[in-house]
Amino acid sequence: LKTMRLAVKRSREILVEAARAHQLGDRLDHLLRQNGMFSLLPLDEDQVTALRDQHALHLVNSGRINLCAVNEDNAGRIAAALAAVLRR
Repeated sequence: LKTMRLAVKRSREILVEAARAHQLGDRLDHLLRQNGMFSLLPLDEDQVTALRDQHALHLVNSGRINLCAVNEDNAGRIAAALAAVLRR
């Protein structure tokens, strides 16, 4: 259980670091203050649809993301897609 908790925590850190690298500033910092494998991203339904259609990122319409899917290999791509839809 501890191993999984630490892995999810690290996924949160990786995504926040990648978001900062893509000029999203502190927009995802709330992820660092949360626990668990799911979090809500600051997205509306149109932005979630754009992530699905244009970037092949699948979230529920509320913007909930499964942090277990985030890793060192894909965090940059996820952050770049978030940056693209959040800047519209």
